[in-house]
Amino acid sequence: MTLLPKAAGKTWWEHQRTGLSKLVAVLAFILLALTQSHWELQHENVATFLFSTGLGLAAIGATGRIWCSFFISGRKDGELVTEGPYSISRNTLYVFSSIGLVGVGLSTETLT
Repeated sequence: MTLLPKAAGKTWWEHQRTGLSKLVAVLAFILLALTQSHWELQHENVATFLFSTGLGLAAIGATGRIWCSFFISGRKDGELVTEGPYSISRNTLYVFSSIGLVGVGLSTETLT
C-alpha cells in the first residue's frame, strides 16, 4: 500500500542528487581519514574525555535505536505507536541517530 503518490517525472536535480550525495560522502571520508586530532598531540586528558564521552553517546544512540525498533516493529504501517520511546518524541529514531552521530564525532576528536 503506497501512502504517497509517485511523482510523474523527475527533474535533472532529482536524478543527480544520489550520485552527488555519494561523492560528498566519499570526499568527507577522505578528509576525515587524512586529518589528525589536535587534542591527541597537545592535551591527552581532553582527548581521553572526548573519546570516552563520544563512545558513551554512540552507545546511547545505538541502544536507543534498538529500543525504538522493538516498539515499532510490525506496527509501523498499521497503527500509530504512542508507547515507550514514542511517548516522548514522535521521531525517536532521528533523535537517537543524532545522539549517536554526535558521539561518533566526539570520539574521532577532530572538528571534521
